[in-house]
Amino acid sequence: MYCTVQGESSRKLVQGSYCIVETLVPSQELYTDGEQLVVLLGFRTTDDNCVATPEADEERSEEARSWRDWTGIGNLYTGLARLDTVQVNKIEFLESHIPDHTAVFHYLVLLYLQVDSDLGRVSVLDRVARFRVRQMSGYVTLYSCIGSQSKTQDSPLNIAQSKSMDSLLRKVAEDRQSIEQAKKDFLEN
Repeated sequence: MYCTVQGESSRKLVQGSYCIVETLVPSQELYTDGEQLVVLLGFRTTDDNCVATPEADEERSEEARSWRDWTGIGNLYTGLARLDTVQVNKIEFLESHIPDHTAVFHYLVLLYLQVDSDLGRVSVLDRVARFRVRQMSGYVTLYSCIGSQSKTQDSPLNIAQSKSMDSLLRKVAEDRQSIEQAKKDFLEN
């Protein structure tokens, strides 16, 4: 389904339907304290893979079987699992119901994390950013689940920590922009 946003003819809302192909869960006991984060990896495939032919079906089937290799999820999982303040709760691999060249993503990988501190959140941001730069061939973003934090979220201490975290994240974003601008300037000269 496509929807054009009023007043902004260049933006479109594209919705898709996906099915879970495989779910991976750790064998150890999980804790539920802290905040849940979700890393979303989105991948497109080639246009010739989106037709209704036996060859395209076989190619899609092979992609679905080998997703752990070509998505790079093993490297991201290893980097995140080594962090003391981060727990990997679950990994899901999803495939679009209808192979279509207009789909935003043909495949999704969702990595569910539990972090128990601001340091954990910053560490996840760092690992995901490094993964994006070094290995990602698709789309990657990090979401925070609303309502997943403890009930003491509105205490004065948590509000102060949240403001401090927002300030830190803003500074990290500014630094990243400065680095990107320096790279552009370097390449132009």
